[in-house]
Amino acid sequence: MSFTEYDSSVEPEDRDEYELDEDFPIAAGCYDAYSGDYYLLEGCSLVRLRSDGSLETVAGVRGTRGRAEGKGPAARFEHAHGIVSDGVGSLYVQDGKRIRRVQLPAAWQRDTTQGDAQGSAAAAAAMATVSTIHTTDHTVPALAYDGTSDSLVYVADAKLFRLPLRRANAAAAGAAAAAPGKATGRGRSSGAGGGKSAAAAAAVVGLDPQLIAGGGSSSSGAAPKDFTAPFSIAVDGDGNIFVLDREDDEDDLDCCIKVIRGGAGAAASASTSAGSGTGSAQQQLPGDAADAEEGGGLFSLFDHVDDEDGVLVNGIEVEDTDVVAPAYMAVLRNGSLVVACASEILALWLGLKPALVRPRVPTPPAAPPRSLAADLGALLGSQPAAASDVTLRVGGRAFAVHRAILAARCDYFRQRLAADAFADGAAAELELPDADADAFALLLRWLYMGAVELPADAGPLQCVAELADRLLLPDLSTDATRKLLAAVTPATVVDALLWAERQGDGGAALLARLKEWYLAHDAEVAAAARDSLKRLAVASPDMMVELHVAARKRPRAA
Repeated sequence: MSFTEYDSSVEPEDRDEYELDEDFPIAAGCYDAYSGDYYLLEGCSLVRLRSDGSLETVAGVRGTRGRAEGKGPAARFEHAHGIVSDGVGSLYVQDGKRIRRVQLPAAWQRDTTQGDAQGSAAAAAAMATVSTIHTTDHTVPALAYDGTSDSLVYVADAKLFRLPLRRANAAAAGAAAAAPGKATGRGRSSGAGGGKSAAAAAAVVGLDPQLIAGGGSSSSGAAPKDFTAPFSIAVDGDGNIFVLDREDDEDDLDCCIKVIRGGAGAAASASTSAGSGTGSAQQQLPGDAADAEEGGGLFSLFDHVDDEDGVLVNGIEVEDTDVVAPAYMAVLRNGSLVVACASEILALWLGLKPALVRPRVPTPPAAPPRSLAADLGALLGSQPAAASDVTLRVGGRAFAVHRAILAARCDYFRQRLAADAFADGAAAELELPDADADAFALLLRWLYMGAVELPADAGPLQCVAELADRLLLPDLSTDATRKLLAAVTPATVVDALLWAERQGDGGAALLARLKEWYLAHDAEVAAAARDSLKRLAVASPDMMVELHVAARKRPRAA
């Protein structure tokens, strides 16, 4: 780790100067990746510095305070003193006890503002929309955007909060853009839409702040429990939060930087093990102390760090550097953490991951590996398919299928589709009469993929077993009857017996197993399903007598 100091009292020889009113100092500024422009808070107005060097007022009037929402000059800011960008069309302004959202017009997007005169005219006519997305009971002295979780991180009442930017769909965003709403109080949104895509255009809705740290409590062992008077925040590309905090007078120090590991305060979960964070996978920070306080999860970047408070730089005591409020922090693209105040800039070369200028897009899940069964299932599922060469009509439904697959997998269809065996073997459309369409759909999937999830209910299972036996598919028929037997109960055994008897030779094996099950549970059947025994006596008296005799001969437990 190394430190570099810069003295802003030394003016560069060549520096462009813009005509700004000295009565309205620049309070803050930020770069916006969506428009490619830089935005400045000048007095009570928001100013846009374009890449061509021109300036224009985006919202508010620099000499007029207020809380009004709306477009362009109709909006008002009361105590604007900080601004951040999410990189997808919105700026967020610290405005006293409020966090304001400035929705940039879609015409200002960097990829669309270049081009024909019509597009340039649309961009010139478009106006930003200001709304209040969150109101607190205390002034918000610091605000930052965390692209790893698409959320705002802010300070209020010496506590650190996370405000997830849950975004509505594009339709809701369009409605919000057409009619910007009013703030509805703490944790409620009234944002407006407009942007590159549904994600960019989506309005921010249902905002509920989550306490990360402060006030003697912490959402995670990886966060300090107390702050004195935090006044600046920075977030790196791993979601690590750096808080610039004033120190107690008794320590004779001006300020310090406290650190919260990436993911602390996120809604996922909290961990109290040493060195662990929450949420996304943790990055090992340079100089991470191996002997961090057990159970505290705090870390340090060099030896004289106070682990108990999560202090990174205690008092900024680096070669007489004197960083005092107001001061601001940022994580640069080279991985350094920069602290800037009125006359000095301190750069801490920490090797951090650069801050994200847009929300992190989740990596889509990898496609499942290809397999013959999956590909054939997809072929079957693409009905009607141009590659199919025969249509089977079953129970009023049409199934577009493939002769070669049916003939290779099913003896019944091999015989029926042979052109020299049956008159309709070469027909483009065939009927399968007296068959259940749902059972046939399952049977087809079994033919194409070699496996299928069988239904749990006895009725559909019986239909599958019957059709599989009829179409000469003994393996599928066995699977269905085995599941039937496994699902039998005292209330259903009689119906299963009668059905198996109706199958003749095809149901003989199942019938024998069902009789065994009945004899082992005859007392339960008599107690739970007496009406089914009456039905058995009427429908199959011979079976009733057989079971009665066998039950009397069966040895009883003592």
